[in-house]
Amino acid sequence: MIRNILVFFLAFLFLQTAQAQCWKGVSSAHLHGLGIKNDGTLWAWGNNLSGELGDGTTVDKNCPIPIGTANDWQQVGAGNYKSFAVKTDGTLWAWGSNYDFGLGFGNTTTDVHIPTQVGTDTNWQAISVSAHHYLALKSDGTLWAWGDNYYGAVGNATTTNQTSPVQVGTANDWAVVDAGFGHSLALKTNGTLWAWGKNDKGEMGDGTNEHSSIPVQIGSESDWAKISAYGHSIAVKTDGSLWTWGSNIGGQLGIGTTVNKNIPTKINSLNVKEISSAPYFSLAIKQDNTLWAWGSTFLISSYLPLQVSTSSLWTGISAGFEMYYALQNNSELWVAGWNQGQLGTCDTVNHSTLVPVGCFPLKITDNELNNNKLTYFPNPVYEILNISFKNTNAGETSFRITDIGGKVVTQYVKNASAGLCTEHIYLGNLAKGLYYLTLTSNETSHTVKILKD
Repeated sequence: MIRNILVFFLAFLFLQTAQAQCWKGVSSAHLHGLGIKNDGTLWAWGNNLSGELGDGTTVDKNCPIPIGTANDWQQVGAGNYKSFAVKTDGTLWAWGSNYDFGLGFGNTTTDVHIPTQVGTDTNWQAISVSAHHYLALKSDGTLWAWGDNYYGAVGNATTTNQTSPVQVGTANDWAVVDAGFGHSLALKTNGTLWAWGKNDKGEMGDGTNEHSSIPVQIGSESDWAKISAYGHSIAVKTDGSLWTWGSNIGGQLGIGTTVNKNIPTKINSLNVKEISSAPYFSLAIKQDNTLWAWGSTFLISSYLPLQVSTSSLWTGISAGFEMYYALQNNSELWVAGWNQGQLGTCDTVNHSTLVPVGCFPLKITDNELNNNKLTYFPNPVYEILNISFKNTNAGETSFRITDIGGKVVTQYVKNASAGLCTEHIYLGNLAKGLYYLTLTSNETSHTVKILKD
């Protein structure tokens, strides 16, 4: 008996680890998300009104879906109904809404529903995406920008919108960039901090409230290490100290008030290594890998930083509108916030606390489909169990889940169409343990074991 329990426990740990270790990087936007798995494949989920998921359709997806078959994606950036990505070969790609010429293809307003290369250059290194303007670095250290330029956020000494990438100045020592809501932040290789664009709330941090259409150095320090921009700005120095400035209407500066600041202001309570900013709130990961947040959303209401998880395994964060993604050191993705599908949890349920996003299979093989095999994931399951199966003919299909004692805990019947069928079953109300799923159609029946986490 003891041996059987141990085997079950070890199997549970193996499955849990196998399901968790998959996400390499993610990017959040207003209504959709992008992710890259450790195998280099590209995934997307959420709103798809303008084809911003990149699957060739305009159908929303509440679960992460694979985009194409390429496995050489390096970085993603989710924007306002549009998406960008850089491949390991140095090419830049864009898709989604192009009503504002923001995809970088020049003077065309045609939406793009699949990833499409921007230009022919092969030395792109990193991309930063905001709601309306976009920054990118090349491997030669040059900085490029395009999009809305009303406040000078492109940084090319004009306020003319740019429909394709233009170089920002002539410097070739740019190291890190981040696009905010009308302003831009950047670090040079010598550790200096630069800003330009919108500045009426002090977003630039130069001590004024005057916009600038060219990069302006902020202070004289050369020990800046991290930056993040939205309507406010956040930065971290090499000693881990956290600094904030700009709009503070929601307390997102973390200084205990809602007063705007037009110079970098130190937050004394945090020793930080990762940061992310969003409308009205901010996120940080401390050196001890704990996760902190401050500002005003339905997720948090505090003008001072508060720890939002008891875990000390956090390694990456990406904040969006009333939501955020967080990565742990085992490549597991967790999400929280307002949800119209952009959380990737296969539902539209809001989550006020962090919940995990499972790893999804690349595809169901033709052999599996031909054999009418039931495919289900994730397993172990936290909330949503996703099922795929194939019917030759349309007809009723029953779904039944029982506990180990044979008691039925969930049961219902649906009319399934012919071909590949999918179903999403909510199991969040079940206790942890072993369950059995039985699927019965007019053609076949399957029973499989499900581990509820």
